[in-house]
Amino acid sequence: MKAHLTSDEINAWTIGERSPEAQAHVCECHECRDELLRLEQTLAGFKQSVQAWGGAQISAKPLNLSNRSVLAGWFRPACCAVAAMAMLMLLTFKRNEPPAAIETAQSSAADDALLLRLDRQISATVPGPMEPLTRLVSWDGVKKEYVQ
Repeated sequence: MKAHLTSDEINAWTIGERSPEAQAHVCECHECRDELLRLEQTLAGFKQSVQAWGGAQISAKPLNLSNRSVLAGWFRPACCAVAAMAMLMLLTFKRNEPPAAIETAQSSAADDALLLRLDRQISATVPGPMEPLTRLVSWDGVKKEYVQ
């Protein structure tokens, strides 16, 4: 005889996934069969209570919102307070934020300076420390003498 059903096998049984081995074991083992019956009864009771609660909620009288005195007591002041806080936050954040045009101009100037430095470095034919050597040789292939 096989050992009792594991919790995974009991869960699979509950959702309808029943292997032939599990079915054979449940037929032979009274403990596992009783455990499955208790679980099914518990779930059936839960289902009935949820359905009863849902039915009671549907048949309950809806809240009458046409009575403005209920809402006027707290709703209007709360909305005004939320709106005032939102405006205050917007004004605070807007004041601390630099204008987009100034930020764009600063970023553009920094980009231009970087590109100018890169252009100078890339277009240089010889690195700076080797420039004195360029005076020894002409670019058209004629040798020059170094004169100081």
